[in-house]
Amino acid sequence: MKRNRLRRAALLGLSTAFLVTACGTVTEIAVTTTWEAILTSPGIGGPNGTVAVVSQNDRVVANISLGGALPGQEYAWRLGNGSCDSPGDILGGRALYPALAISDTGEASAAAVIAGSLDPDGTYYAAVQDSPEDGAVVLACGLLERQ
Repeated sequence: MKRNRLRRAALLGLSTAFLVTACGTVTEIAVTTTWEAILTSPGIGGPNGTVAVVSQNDRVVANISLGGALPGQEYAWRLGNGSCDSPGDILGGRALYPALAISDTGEASAAAVIAGSLDPDGTYYAAVQDSPEDGAVVLACGLLERQ
């Protein structure tokens, strides 16, 4: 029990690491966590893709790459707390995620920058929807896994 508490304390300490220089100034060390998700469609032949996320200090950068989508369409995407089966709040809000404009070959990519950081012990998902509205159909989803 005590060993687990020590491990948690060490991990928390690493996530907010600081360096004191010889002059006595405190400099924050960049703490980076990376996450990846493989997006799969609940149906046969739907869109698929990947999402790569880097969380560093107070900034999260997410990149999505999608294939197998219907050419000429425009899809919405997001990161959220929870899982595909039990989705929670959108990270940062809808306005931060640019639309996925599907090319003639059924591909699209986009990036989003979100203020804040991801809890290394948190559960997150990435989803692609047919529109940005509440109740939109989820076309593809994947659980973000810490790398």
